[in-house]
Amino acid sequence: MPQITQGAQQHLEKEGVANRCQIVGGDMFAEWPFKADLYLISRVLENWSDEQAIAILKNCRKAMDPDSKVALVERILPEDKDRALLFFLFDLQMLVGPGGQDHTLEEYQSFFKAANLSFTRAIPLSPPFSLIEAVGA
Repeated sequence: MPQITQGAQQHLEKEGVANRCQIVGGDMFAEWPFKADLYLISRVLENWSDEQAIAILKNCRKAMDPDSKVALVERILPEDKDRALLFFLFDLQMLVGPGGQDHTLEEYQSFFKAANLSFTRAIPLSPPFSLIEAVGA
């Protein structure tokens, strides 16, 4: 979306890294018309149904070169039910709004598998987010 890409460009310039990035707008539910070394999908899949999240990853996979990577920045729902209670407020907001929800690492791995991607690692970031990485299968 144009308003998003403009904000991203301003942020990258402010951080002094704009010369290392190319921002391309587009429709994540259509064919992606560009190639990249890394596809960063930040806080997107949580907003969509499982089927839509897999469709987004499938479109990403089609655009990827053999050595490309995809990195998700998402909340990973803990398997521990007591710890998971902290995430339910986020889930309620997403279910009422766009219809998505948080997922466990196992669920993200199943999304990757459905999109012909292979999970490589999950790296904790500033709580409650993690970077979840995959490559072409």
